[in-house]
Amino acid sequence: DFAGEKNKLSLKKMNAELDETKLQGDINIKSFTPLVVEFGMGIDKLNIDRYLPKQEKSKKRKSPKQSKPITPETVAVATVTNVSTKALQTLNIKGDLVIGELVFSNAKLSDIALSINAADGLIELNPVSAKLYRGTYSGNIVLNAKDKIPNLTMQSKLAAVQTEPLLNDVMGTADLLGEANINLSLSSVGADINKLKSSLSGNGDIIFKDGILKGVDIANTLRQIEMMYESKRFGDIETTGDTQFKSLTATLNIKNGIVDNNDLLLSAAGFKVNGKGMLINLNDETWKYNMNVVVDNSTATKGEEKYNIGGYDILIKCRGKVINKLCMPDIGSIIEAIFKETTKEKLLDKLGIKIPGLTPKEEAPKEEAPKEEAPKEEAPKEEKQTTPKDPLNELKDTIIEDLFEKLF
Repeated sequence: DFAGEKNKLSLKKMNAELDETKLQGDINIKSFTPLVVEFGMGIDKLNIDRYLPKQEKSKKRKSPKQSKPITPETVAVATVTNVSTKALQTLNIKGDLVIGELVFSNAKLSDIALSINAADGLIELNPVSAKLYRGTYSGNIVLNAKDKIPNLTMQSKLAAVQTEPLLNDVMGTADLLGEANINLSLSSVGADINKLKSSLSGNGDIIFKDGILKGVDIANTLRQIEMMYESKRFGDIETTGDTQFKSLTATLNIKNGIVDNNDLLLSAAGFKVNGKGMLINLNDETWKYNMNVVVDNSTATKGEEKYNIGGYDILIKCRGKVINKLCMPDIGSIIEAIFKETTKEKLLDKLGIKIPGLTPKEEAPKEEAPKEEAPKEEAPKEEKQTTPKDPLNELKDTIIEDLFEKLF
């Protein structure tokens, strides 16, 4: 049914069908000039991706990792950056929309519900809710365009979302599996993407449960390194596999586009990881983040031999562009950790390295010079003390660095 006048139009019990999509509801255009609209609409299923330009879909297939998912937040950002403030100030829309099934950016959602209220430059999406990947999304977004420079505030919550199918659909691959719970409270000011990034501020928290980091078995890799040292038999390290972890928690502090975290904690069987630093600077997409791997005391058996392993920390530093994933272990901390209870003499003996002039501790009294000749013996003593450093440096460069290059 419809009814209309010169500056009005009312559509009730409207039914429409496009491809696989069926739409029904009411639209009441109270005024065309200025535009004033009220609506209540329902859609059974909608695949937005099928209506994207072919070029964009082609790019998405070629480089899935660069795909940016469409979310209420990205839609809000797109609105701010592509619609003039003057146009936003003239919007007068109020309505409710429900969608049974929705696909966008290859992500699959269901039971979407949102309410919009826009008037006098204040645009609110509240509430917004959806089901996705065994979990839920809920949030609200407020765009204040009353002034010359728009202000955007967002509250978002993901609860019990399974990351593997989500990342596979959106990014084309999934390296982090588990149940994700994410809360974000953000605000930003600006009319272009750079200003929105540089002014982004707020906080958030992340909780992962029963997760898996695919591609590397951290605990097994560390175990192999220690057993090689203990047995004096160095060789290739098998790094493939997965790392299972019980939980990963972190809080986020965001100010002017810089995301900091000082309490990351990943708990896994045999080790844990603490992290703190700058997770990302959105202005130049760099990071300066430190992670400390704390390895539990344990034992390992290889053949008939049993080894005591663990009980040390390894510092990992992440620097440069985030996309490059430049996270390297601090070699000094590795040397100190693995050899912390080993004297230079024992270390060199274990590695089978013989240094002329290096005297075992028990023979030290025989090497002592008479007190009156002490000044003459000072130079040789300095040489004897510095000589053992060469094999340690050689060990660091030729063994430890080579082993950890396989990891990172």
